[in-house]
Amino acid sequence: MYYVPAAQMGADILVAVAHSKSLPPDVTGKAIRDAVSATDPLLEPPPTNTMDELIAIGSSKVRSSVVLLGILASIALLLALSGVFGVVSFSVAQRYREFGVRRALGAGTSTVLL
Repeated sequence: MYYVPAAQMGADILVAVAHSKSLPPDVTGKAIRDAVSATDPLLEPPPTNTMDELIAIGSSKVRSSVVLLGILASIALLLALSGVFGVVSFSVAQRYREFGVRRALGAGTSTVLL
């Protein structure tokens, strides 16, 4: 931990939480801004956010990271599937003549697949 004077931090470090059971959050925020303006007209009213907005702002970086991770994981899955398809296709192409010979000698479908 370290000490930083409040004068160097600016006004963003001061936080007040208000809760009202009778008013919706938007009206409560406007009432707070109006009260500050009425107290000192030269003072800039503080920005007010609802708790849902604060949670959305706080989780936006995590959410964007998760979306990016999901996109990259999907690309990796597609690359892995195409690789498996290529290996199986190559294996079948190598044994194509063998399959033909087995079928010509009377082997059934289930026998050829083994």
